[in-house]
Amino acid sequence: TIFIPRQNHNPGGVGFTLVTRDTPLPVLVGMTVHIKTLSKSGSGDVLHLKYLSSKEKPAGDFMVLFSDTPSYNLEGCTAAWVPLSGDLPAEAAKTWSIKRSVVNIYNKVVKMEVTCNEVVMLNLTLSDTECGNTADWRSQWEREAVAVVFPGDDTAANFYQLEEEEPCSLILTPLKYSTLDCEMVGQIKTCTLTCDTDNGYYFNNHDTGDSLVQTCDRKTGL
Repeated sequence: TIFIPRQNHNPGGVGFTLVTRDTPLPVLVGMTVHIKTLSKSGSGDVLHLKYLSSKEKPAGDFMVLFSDTPSYNLEGCTAAWVPLSGDLPAEAAKTWSIKRSVVNIYNKVVKMEVTCNEVVMLNLTLSDTECGNTADWRSQWEREAVAVVFPGDDTAANFYQLEEEEPCSLILTPLKYSTLDCEMVGQIKTCTLTCDTDNGYYFNNHDTGDSLVQTCDRKTGL
C-alpha cells in the first residue's frame, strides 16, 4: 500500500480566501481588495463591497451590476448606476482590484481606483462635482474606513485577497541637513520634512501624477 499525502488545493489561488458574507474584514488606509468573480455581463449578478468605520457605520459602498451594460454605483455619491469607464474583459474569470485611498488627510478627500483583469474600470476622486446628485455623500465617504464586508446581497464575489499599500520611501540628505518626523494620525502616518535652507539645501516637489513627493535636495554648484 502506498500512501500519497493529500495536497492542499486552494481553488481561489495562492493568497486568496473564500468569501464569507456579512463578516467584517479589518483593512488599513490605502489597502487594495482583490476579488475573484465568474459573473458575465447580463447575468444580473452584483459585486458589493461595503466599507465600515470603527463604529461599523457606512464609510462608502462600491457596487458593480453585471447588466448588459456593466455599471457601478458609489452609494451616497452616485444617484444611479453609471457605466464603467472601461470595457469589461470577455474572460469569465475576472480579478477585480479595488482601492479606496485618502489623497488629502486634512480635507478627507477620497479616491476610488478599480481595475478588472488590469483594465481600468474606475479612477475617481470624490467631490461635490462628482457626487452632485446627493447632498450627504460626505457623511459616509469622509469617515475613516477600518473594515470591509461583503453584504448578503453580493452574488458575484467568490474569493478575496487584501494587499497592503507599499510604504513610501524617501531618499534623504544627510541628517545634518534634513530630518523626518512622523506620527500616526488614526491609521495614517503623517511626516514632516525639515530642510536646512540656510546651508545650500531646498525643498523640491516631485509630481508623480498620483501624489506629490517632497525631498530635501542640495543646490547644484555647491
